[in-house]
Amino acid sequence: MKKVLYALVLLCSLCVFSSSFAEDALVVNYDEINKDLVKTESNLLSGKITIDDTVEYIKSLNKTQNNVREIKKQDEQELSVVQKRIEALGEAPKDGEKEIKEISQKRAEFGSEITRLRAKIAEGDLIITKIDEIESLILSIRNKDLLVNILNKQDMFLHPGQVWNAAVNLADFMYEIVKSPANWYKNLNQEEKNEVRENILYVTLIMGVSLIIGIYLSIFIRRKFGYRENIDNLDYIKKVFAAVWTFIAYGVIPAAIIGGFLLWLKNTAVIDKDFFSLILQNIALYLLYIFLCLAVVKVVFVPQNGKWRLFEVGDKKAVLLSRALFASIVSIGLVSWLETVAAESHATSEVIYLIKMISNVVKMLCIVLLSKRALYNTEALTDDELIKDESSDDESIGKLSVSSKISLLISFSAIGVFCLSLFGYITMSEYIFDRFIISILVLGSFYIVNKAINVIVHRILQMRFWIRNLRIGRKSLIKIDFWFGFILTPVLFAVAALSLLSLWGVSVDILMQNVKKFLTEFYIGGVRISIVSIALGVFVFFISLTVFKALKRSLLTGVLASIEMDDGVRGSLAAGFGFVGFIVSIVLAIAVMGGNLTNLALIAGALSFGVGLGLQNIVSNFVSGIIILFERPMKIGDWVIINGQEGIVQQINIRGTEIETFDKSTVIIPNATILSSSLTNLTHHSKLGRVKVSVGVSYASDTNKVRDILIGIAKSHKEVLHNPEPSIVLTNFGDNSLDYELRCFAGDINNKSTIQDDIRETIVTKFREAGIDIPFPQRVVHSVGGNLTEEQLAQASD
Repeated sequence: MKKVLYALVLLCSLCVFSSSFAEDALVVNYDEINKDLVKTESNLLSGKITIDDTVEYIKSLNKTQNNVREIKKQDEQELSVVQKRIEALGEAPKDGEKEIKEISQKRAEFGSEITRLRAKIAEGDLIITKIDEIESLILSIRNKDLLVNILNKQDMFLHPGQVWNAAVNLADFMYEIVKSPANWYKNLNQEEKNEVRENILYVTLIMGVSLIIGIYLSIFIRRKFGYRENIDNLDYIKKVFAAVWTFIAYGVIPAAIIGGFLLWLKNTAVIDKDFFSLILQNIALYLLYIFLCLAVVKVVFVPQNGKWRLFEVGDKKAVLLSRALFASIVSIGLVSWLETVAAESHATSEVIYLIKMISNVVKMLCIVLLSKRALYNTEALTDDELIKDESSDDESIGKLSVSSKISLLISFSAIGVFCLSLFGYITMSEYIFDRFIISILVLGSFYIVNKAINVIVHRILQMRFWIRNLRIGRKSLIKIDFWFGFILTPVLFAVAALSLLSLWGVSVDILMQNVKKFLTEFYIGGVRISIVSIALGVFVFFISLTVFKALKRSLLTGVLASIEMDDGVRGSLAAGFGFVGFIVSIVLAIAVMGGNLTNLALIAGALSFGVGLGLQNIVSNFVSGIIILFERPMKIGDWVIINGQEGIVQQINIRGTEIETFDKSTVIIPNATILSSSLTNLTHHSKLGRVKVSVGVSYASDTNKVRDILIGIAKSHKEVLHNPEPSIVLTNFGDNSLDYELRCFAGDINNKSTIQDDIRETIVTKFREAGIDIPFPQRVVHSVGGNLTEEQLAQASD
């Protein structure tokens, strides 16, 4: 009953949410909105707007458009009300006809109100269209800015002399980095130098103590809570906890120490004003990134202890991937640090572009290395595989796998992207490399999150708490687990897709706004359609059906079970409740979808259209089910024969009736078929029924004695009724016997087979005692043509 109450609460919440979602009436000034839109458009066309400014513009435009749509919806509802009022006044008078003064005044008043509302609705449509045009302008500005940035060509690398000059300048820049501590100290005044001398030992001591404590704490956590060899009965929860503690030991603790040092740098006036400070801050920042990334790699692949691995990866591949990732993280972190320092210190453009070139080389090599380690099949071919059959049509024995082909494709693509740098498109090459690397990180992160959440939820649902405390069955938990994973994966996939689109320069905010418009409101032939409302209505329909099914079961086992009534009547009442629940669910779904329940003609037209498209069978079965419930040609528990199918009625549903045959098979017969064909109900009014048993006796038997024995057997059976009395009928003169049929009545026809079996057993016994033979078919063969040989006799006997 608790589950029923929970479902009712959920259903009521959905209905209240969907029906009470409307907010208070908004008040907007269309003139002010038009002025703001004109100002926004002029700012965009001036070319002085940055990409960050467009984000705020999009937010403001979306808010304005939503408000205008809401106002427009209210105006349309008010217009519908006023039109109904005019219709209530009747038809307008024809030329020359007069109308009552009060009605005429009302008609004029309503007419002016309709004109005002239509003008306001049209103005709202114009504003919505204007906002769409401005959003298209913003999209065009963003795309133009992106293309200008990535298509910026640098010709310096096409001239060896310029390359040499850039290399010399880079060497000078590196030298400046090396001597930056000395320059920093040299530029300090005497007071600042004294402060540095006084605090250098103190700061060094603090950093040393912090480092020692961090190392000790990291070792302690790894030994106490990390990956250990002496653990038996290793389950997934232990793996997750060990992974969390390992990430803390390898990532969080070093990051905390580095973060403290970075915070000290930011708040130290002596250091925070020089090129040396810039170098130190970026070193600390990139070290923090590197330690966190390395910790994630250790947790994901666990290269040294495969049994603690959270995901199925081979030991060899885990080790190779870990090493490749370690090298890539450190290499990319180093060149990114150098690139950031050069950009923030305003180095020459030659130096910056040369560093970007070096960075692109490193990223290319890392991508090639990782694609090889992750995808390329490095298993060596055997000697037999290396031998090529001369008769083969020049086809290689060892073909590349799909993953190996993908690895080669990625590698050659990375080399091709780097070649863009050689032709001067350094920024484009950098853009593609950076987005590709981040895309792989995003996809990997979402894959790990999806896998981890699914596994954790699966483990949680396996707890006995749900069965013991909430009485949720194991099958229900399996279904919950399946549907959770079925819903979670597409949701995470959609989030990952949006993240990747945003990463590659797609205006996701505009895209999401357009998707929202499509899901919440679009028009077909003047009819407003909302996919979200339709989906919510379908969801409410199934929730409502589930609630009514639970209530139906509760009625069968609760209220109806405590009332003395026929099982068939009880089943019919429950089935009728199910039909009512189906109709109520449809009404609720239509209401949640925003349908007007008062417009019955439209609903009837839609049903007629559906019937014309092929729903006539469903409608026919539904109506037939209602007729069966009211006319009750059969009920649950009846023994029926329909179209040659014989069995007990188990359930009368909306579409068909379930019959359980005597071999325990379930036959579902459409309700329309039941009404259109003959129906034999052996227990329609009562369970009283006639039992027949046929038996043959030899022609030499005493017929009176046979009759007396058979009548006595029938009367002696405890389930055979004495009124009507049993009777004997001589049905036929058979080839070998006199054929009799014993006819009697049983109080419960459901026991027919048992009664027949008992009577037949008794007949055999009584006939043997009385010396009455039950003949069997015999054949007399006459031999013609003399004596037969032994071989012929044997063939004849066969």
